[in-house]
Amino acid sequence: MSTEPPFTQGLRNTCQPECLYQKANHNRGHSFLPAIPNIQRSQLEDRLNNQGRTIAFLLEQAFRIKEDISACLQGTHGFQKEESLARKLLENHIQTITSIVKKLSQNIEVLEEQIKAQDVAATGTNFAVQDLNTKHLQGVGDLRGRVARCDSSIMKLSGDIHFIRHEHRQLEKTIQDLMSALETVSKNLDMKVTENIWNSYVLLPEVMQLLGKIEASSSEQISNLKMVQGDYHQEMNLLEFK
Repeated sequence: MSTEPPFTQGLRNTCQPECLYQKANHNRGHSFLPAIPNIQRSQLEDRLNNQGRTIAFLLEQAFRIKEDISACLQGTHGFQKEESLARKLLENHIQTITSIVKKLSQNIEVLEEQIKAQDVAATGTNFAVQDLNTKHLQGVGDLRGRVARCDSSIMKLSGDIHFIRHEHRQLEKTIQDLMSALETVSKNLDMKVTENIWNSYVLLPEVMQLLGKIEASSSEQISNLKMVQGDYHQEMNLLEFK
């Protein structure tokens, strides 16, 4: 028949260190959001793992001390003073371990809340990134459309420039033809003017001689006219006298 005190039997019936450690890590293994790589999240998980291992170590030490004290109680059965002192030490130790475990559990809950907050923030960041990616794709599509329109405009302008160059070459050829024709006409005109001037110099004596004859003839005609007029006046006077 075991002489182990009832409170130590109750402690023995509690979960083992591995049980409490698995319970502390249960919620982390089933996150309500998809896993998102994040440095802060990794740090929080590391802290959570460290605290879980600390809890397991403390519980293991507590059960080991409990076993030692139980063995001591069995060996000192009948000595109420020693048994009472050992029981009090065990109770104090268990209370200390319990408070530490509660504090660590609270820290674990805080860390889990921080991890959840990190998950929410990371999810919001993912949504924002997806929205930015969608806008980026829309912007890229719009830019591609603009580039296509610019390429079409460039091709049209290139065709217009080619046509203008062709027309310019034809215009230059026409101008050159006109300049050649103008030079030919100018040369012919110069030749004709020179020929006319030369002919004028050749015919000048004859013209002067002809002018002299015309002048002499004109003088003779004037003299004859004056003689006729004199005769006419004389006859008119005779008629008036009669």
